[in-house]
Amino acid sequence: MIHSRLGLIRITPLGDNLVHQLQGIFSFVTRKKVQNGLGRSEEADFAEFLLLMKQLLDINFAKLKDKT
Repeated sequence: MIHSRLGLIRITPLGDNLVHQLQGIFSFVTRKKVQNGLGRSEEADFAEFLLLMKQLLDINFAKLKDKT
């Protein structure tokens, strides 16, 4: 999670509220893997990363669309 947060910080600053939202979205994206015992919630494989980025762009998280 820290690595994805650091990557987004380069694009847009994240306050505590946005960090909390990002953690929730990240957990949502990785939940099936965790429920099936196939990985940890702190890690995302490439497919999950793509889903995460799509979700962040779809909701315009932290006005990400304005900065990309």
